[in-house]
Amino acid sequence: MKNIRFTGLMVLKKPRLKIIILLIAIVALFSIASFLLGFVLYQINLGGAFTRLPSSIIGKIRDVTSSYDTSSNESIDRMVVKTASVSLETPDVVSATRQIEALAASFEGYVVQSNLGNQSGTRWGYVSFRVPATHFLETLEALKAYGSIKERRIQNQDVTEQYVDLDSRLRNLERQEGRLLEILVMAKTVSEVLEVERELERVRGEIERLTGQLNYLRQSVEMSLIQVYLTEPPALKIPTIYWEDAIEIGILGWLYMAKGAIILGMWAIPFLILGIPTYYAYRRLRRGSRAPQPSSQVSAQVTGT
Repeated sequence: MKNIRFTGLMVLKKPRLKIIILLIAIVALFSIASFLLGFVLYQINLGGAFTRLPSSIIGKIRDVTSSYDTSSNESIDRMVVKTASVSLETPDVVSATRQIEALAASFEGYVVQSNLGNQSGTRWGYVSFRVPATHFLETLEALKAYGSIKERRIQNQDVTEQYVDLDSRLRNLERQEGRLLEILVMAKTVSEVLEVERELERVRGEIERLTGQLNYLRQSVEMSLIQVYLTEPPALKIPTIYWEDAIEIGILGWLYMAKGAIILGMWAIPFLILGIPTYYAYRRLRRGSRAPQPSSQVSAQVTGT
């Protein structure tokens, strides 16, 4: 009886097992096919650069095996941006400013900004200039000749990783530009030409933007920025005494004291009116309670007599 039941269960479960295995196989094949199709389209489109183009144009792209380049074949030295901020105290701000401008030129640098001003009788100056990174420390030492350095700050920023990333993206965009030019030659209809030109314009705009960022980083690394803030030492001033003001302040002080005394007196009058009679009445009551009483012996003698 048990064998019959077991055989019956096997008969019932075997078709279901086949259906389940078939469904798993279909899902697995569909997943693999989708992955392969997506991978091929990614290699062709370079991460979606041409996904907005017509499918007829995408099919005409030549089979190029190069992919997105995230590294550069050339070895790049560490790229460090050096900046410094110096507070300088000098007896003659104008002369020191002119000398610092000449110092920047002597080290093959150039002045970015130069300002002079006067605040509350004290002159100040500001000079921002760039010099080659090879003369950075030498220039900072030379600034000591123009005054007393009150504060100096030096900052080194490593931009190597940022530069490599921008350079890789630029190389990739340049390859995309070349492929778009090939597609433009193969385009037949006006709509296809317009689509390719629109994408080509976008890619070229990105190329210009990245090129500008790379140029700025290279310039910042090659030419270090130094900012100098100039001030004059505070002059010793003898305070001026204005006697008229002193007399006026003294008179006002006496007037306010008199005013305060009058206010205090007016405030104390009601308390004096009530307090003085109350005080004398209290003293009379205390005197009355302290009067001596006749003793019992004296009273007996008077009675016997």
